[in-house]
Amino acid sequence: MNKILLALGLAVCAARQDVKPVSSSVVPWSESPQVFAWGEMRKAFTGESAYTQKLFVSSFVLKAGAEVHPPHQHSQEEFMTIVEGSGVWHLDGKEIPAKKGDVIYVAPWVWHGLKNTGDTTLIYFVAQWNPKAMAPAEKRP
Repeated sequence: MNKILLALGLAVCAARQDVKPVSSSVVPWSESPQVFAWGEMRKAFTGESAYTQKLFVSSFVLKAGAEVHPPHQHSQEEFMTIVEGSGVWHLDGKEIPAKKGDVIYVAPWVWHGLKNTGDTTLIYFVAQWNPKAMAPAEKRP
């Protein structure tokens, strides 16, 4: 049954002309970053892959004292990894110290965020997605 649902989901997505699938490739760090008041964003992959939709893979460079946005929530699952620096994770109403090497998993609709509380830049990596074979998770209260 799951294989049938997956095949149907892939067929529907393949029929959509407005979404360009992600292909196997390398995105070098040297690619031009988008510059914002809070720092830089380097989008590596967005769109759909073989088994995901709403895919977003990016690296961020946060200036000291900055955050990309206040804590938020969304339907995608998400992993974030701190490459350099330190700060504070916001996870489901809790504030947790964040440091180099930390990895955080965020389930759909969980409030989350990251703020650079250090005095140097904070670099982190993000990957988020929804699986194609399943409807996005329902918003939790």
